[in-house]
Parts: sequence; structure tokens; C-alpha cells
Amino acid sequence: MLNKYIALLIAGTLFLFAGLVQQAEAQVTTASLTGVVVDSDGETLPGASVVAVHTPSGTTFGTSTRSDGSYRISNMRVGGPYTITFSFVGFQSYVVEDVFLTLGETYNQQATLGSGALELDELVVTALGSRIFNDERTGASTNLTSDRIVNIPTISRNIEDLTKLTPQSSGSSFAGRDNRFNNYTVDGNVYNNNFGLGSSQFAGGNPISLDAIEEVQINLAPYDVRQGGFTGANVNAITKSGSNRFIGTVYTYYRNQDFVGTQIGDNELTVDDSFTRTVGFSLGGPIIQDKLFFFVSVEQEEADNPGDSRRALRPGESPDGVQITRVPLSQAEFVREQMSSLYGYNTGGFENIPFANEALRLNARVDYNINNQHRAMVRLNRFDSFRDVNINGNSIRGFPGSERYRNTSRSGPDALTFRNANYQVDNVVTSLVGELNSTLSNNLANNFRVGYTWTTDPQRSVPGGQVFPMIEILEPLGGEPNVYYMSLGNELFTVGNLLDNDTFSVSNTLTYFTGRNTITAGANFEYMTFANAFNPVWNSWYRYPTYDDFVASVIDGDLSVRPSHFAIGFTYDEDNPTTLPLDEVNFAQIGLYVQNEFQLNPDFKLTAGLRVDLPFYPVDAPRNTAVEGLNLSIPNPRGGDNITPDVSNFPGINPLWSPRV
Repeated sequence: MLNKYIALLIAGTLFLFAGLVQQAEAQVTTASLTGVVVDSDGETLPGASVVAVHTPSGTTFGTSTRSDGSYRISNMRVGGPYTITFSFVGFQSYVVEDVFLTLGETYNQQATLGSGALELDELVVTALGSRIFNDERTGASTNLTSDRIVNIPTISRNIEDLTKLTPQSSGSSFAGRDNRFNNYTVDGNVYNNNFGLGSSQFAGGNPISLDAIEEVQINLAPYDVRQGGFTGANVNAITKSGSNRFIGTVYTYYRNQDFVGTQIGDNELTVDDSFTRTVGFSLGGPIIQDKLFFFVSVEQEEADNPGDSRRALRPGESPDGVQITRVPLSQAEFVREQMSSLYGYNTGGFENIPFANEALRLNARVDYNINNQHRAMVRLNRFDSFRDVNINGNSIRGFPGSERYRNTSRSGPDALTFRNANYQVDNVVTSLVGELNSTLSNNLANNFRVGYTWTTDPQRSVPGGQVFPMIEILEPLGGEPNVYYMSLGNELFTVGNLLDNDTFSVSNTLTYFTGRNTITAGANFEYMTFANAFNPVWNSWYRYPTYDDFVASVIDGDLSVRPSHFAIGFTYDEDNPTTLPLDEVNFAQIGLYVQNEFQLNPDFKLTAGLRVDLPFYPVDAPRNTAVEGLNLSIPNPRGGDNITPDVSNFPGINPLWSPRV
């Protein structure tokens, strides 16, 4: 408890300070410009003017050189082209055009100003330089700019098709690490599968259209202390913003079974009908020239793909162990008709069942150049999808039986599953983030960000929406008594499931330039809430050892015939008997970081920093009087007094130190 309150006090103090100094950043969303200005004799020019103009939007960034002729401009817009003008009284101006800044980059641009005594015109050059090999690049990282994203071949249009370009990656695994150890951010806001349910990197699947992404940066071992919260990779994406030109796109992607190969060697394959269609548009432009800009992207995806290609047995046919099951067509039709007639329950079809997927991706962003010192951004992202999922294959494990008994599956070639025994996963993710970049003085810059993400992943439902018990029917096969035959009703493992995860994050970073030093210091705070429901057999479950027993009991109403197994789900909450029981917990983390970049000379820079993350639980765990009543005493493996279990205590704060040089 004391640790929790100390951590909250630290967080409150830090962000009160952050607000006083003018506003967060835990992940990088901007770029920087640095260099040294000298005259034709190589002497540094203190007080020279440096002005960088983002040509598409007219956004202006400016500073002047320090006593050693060096300069630095932080929190600049990613992309370009930029036009950079260096000027000093009595000297010829030096102009560099077509400069493009990439995400997280510190672009080094030197300038040599000639004497203006001869009244020479300004010197204009075109930016040159290698982004792969340069003296500002540190750590293992990959940057994918918008032009590369457009030209990368992708079938799924998923961000993981981009991350595969990192040599150490297979898509979502980096350097062999599980994807749950990655940290994905969009515009600096956390976009992870925080609960770790399923194998998807993102909560709910693919929440953002590639058409809305400006740039992606993949860091495996960054030396920048602002980046943390991962031991796999930090995948950092930023979205597109508007400019002084109206620019839009309209697009569609389509593929069906005709795009799938049907032959392997001499073997001809049967390919079922399917399609995936994606349509979308984007539009960006000025609301007020050079001042206020917008960008919006909308994308709709729908698919109808093979889900269950099994079918019933016709007269004269034999089960083929692949597609034709041992269930006669007459029995399947009889069960469907009787369930509708007796119980009003629609089982759905039972042959060649297609699976559908739909997704809507919305991204809207507004950028505001408040003045030359302050620039703000607000972005809203909405992802709404559903997908059909096959019935859980097996719940027989744990009961006595043979090898065949353990290997049987509801979705195997020996059984038939009615359409509405499968289930749907509905995902809704809404993310809102705001950012303020400020130039507080010639040698002080600040970045503030706050974001909130609401995630429902998954909300599971049944096709048709009818509440009905799960019924599974077994039949002997090949001497084995317990092999799946038919399945109908609500899927027993998923209907009572729910996961809500809300994430709030705020961060602030100050950058101070003095002499040869660039000092970065800041803090970030994340607060997550989880509400998880896992209630198997929520709508009840019945198993019959034979088809005849099922007909006698369920259809004929013979009370002497009982199921071999059954389970009934219920809640202890008498006031809300239909409300899903939930497990709820809150989690928080504070990150503190400080770093110094020391420019010993134009060819040598030393960076050293320290980051510490403080994870903690800002809630109290409930007591368990039953456990306390056992008076347990467990030997301490580290020696000392015995341990008395106390489930009402969450782990305390364990600082995670991350020094970087």
C-alpha cells in the first residue's frame, strides 16, 4: 500500500511539473535537425540564423547558433521536403533544399557561409547524405517512409508486412522473442494486445489502414532513453497529416479463389469459392493555409472465405475422411427441423459453411500551427470488426478413453457441426491522442502527449443471437465408443467471454541545449484497467453418447434417457443473474529518464542515459478468508522466517533499470 501511494505521489508531482513548464513523450513522433555553421575559413559563427520551412505545410522552425556555432531544432514534423536557410550579417546566405526528415532521426546539416563582401547571391544546394550510414545513427533500427510503404507488396495490408523488412524479424517476432514482448505505438500511443489473449500483436487484429500511415520505425536496441517498455522490438508508427494542398486517394483491392494456385506437381487441388474486398479513401488538406490542416482516412474490408467444407453423407457415398462425413443427410435435416419445431431454435446450415470477416477503419487527424513556438495535433482512430471463428475442437480431454477418444474433434472429418455452433468475435478499438510540441526558448524544447484507448477484445456472440445450450452427440467408430458425431447450440467456451481493456497514457519530455551538451529528461505514466470474463458452459452443455440417445431424450422427450455428461453455468450475483461475472484489475507504470549527448568534436558524440520503469498495482486485492483460515506456513526458499500466503497483497514496486551508453 505504501509503495502504491508513493508511486502515485511521484506521478502527480512529475506531471504537475510537466504542466508548469508547458507540457509528453514516451515514444518518438518527431525528428530533429542539428549541425554547425562556419565561415569559409572554418571558424564557427555564433548567433547565425537557422530557419527550416516544411514546404508542404508552410510550418516554420527556427533557432540561432550557440557560442560554438552549433545549433539544434527539436520536435520537427516528419517528412518534407524542407528548405533550410542559414544566414549571418555580412555573409552570403546558404540554402539547402529537398531535405527529408525520417521518424526519430537527428538530421545533421552543416553549413559554410561565404563572405558577402562581393554581394554574391545566396548559395543553394540540394541535400545529400546517407540515411543508412551516418554519424547520428545508433542502435539496430529500420525506418520505412511513406514512399517505401506504398511500394511494398502486401496481401493482408497489415503493418506486420512492413515489419518483416527488419532483418531480425519474422513479422511480429523480433530476434526470436515472443510478440508479447514487443511494444507497438501509433502516434506515440500504446496499441498493444495488453492482455496477451491470442497470438495477434494488436488488440482486435489490424486496427489502422496502411493508407493512413506516414512512417514506421522499428527499433530493437535503441539508445534513446525515451523508448522503453519492450524486450523484443518497439514498432513506432505515425499517421499522415494534411498540408497546404488538397491530396486524396480512392482505392479498392480484391482477390478471390482465381488468385489461388490449384496444382502441386501432378496433384490438382480443389479450391472453394472465396473473396476479400477492401475499399477506401483518404483526403487531406488545409483548413487555414499554413495554419490548420486535416487528414481523414476511411477503409472498409469484407471477406467471405471457406470456413467448414464438410458435408453430410448421401445415399451411395462413403465417408472419405476429408470432406464427406459419416452423418447421413437425412439425420442432419431431421435434427435441424426438429430443433426448430420443438424449441424454436435455428441450428443454421450444416454443409459448406462460409466464414465472414468485416472491418471498418477510421482515422482522423487535425494539425494546428498555433504560432512559431507551439504546434498541436489531435488524432482519433476507430476500429470496428467481426469475424467468424470455428467451434472449439475438443472438450473431451480429461475423461477416460482410448487414443482415438483423445484425438477426436468436433471439427474433424468424422463429425458435422451446425452453423450456429460456431461463434463470432466482435472487436472495437477507439483511440484518441493529443500532442503539443513547444519551443520554449532558443535552447529549450518540450513535447507533451496524452492518449486514451478503449478496447473491447473480444466480445463474443453466436450467429443468429439465440441463447441455447451446447449439445454434442458422440457415436462409436472403429471400436472406439466416444467419437464426435454432431454439434449444435451455443459454443460452450466462448459465449460467456468478454475482455475490456482501457489504457491511459501521458508523457512529457524536455530537451535542453547548452554548449556541447544536449540534455533530455522526462517521464511517462501508463494506467490500464482490465475487465475479463471467462465463463465456460455459460448457456449450459449436454453430451449424449449416441445419436439414438439424443433423439430419445431431446426430441422424443423420454425422461428415462439422460445425457452422459452435463454442466450448467450460473452466477452468485442474485441481483444480476444474466450479468457475466468479471475479474477486474488495474495496472500502472511510471517511467523516468534522463540522457546527455556530449558533442566532443564534430566527428565524435558520446550519448549516456538512464531509464527506470516502476510497475505497480494501484488497487487493493480482495482478501480470501478461506485461505487465511488454513493458517498455512511455507518454508522460505531464501531462508529466514516462513512465508504465510496473503492473496490480498499485490507485488510491490520492483524498479527496472535501463542504463544506456
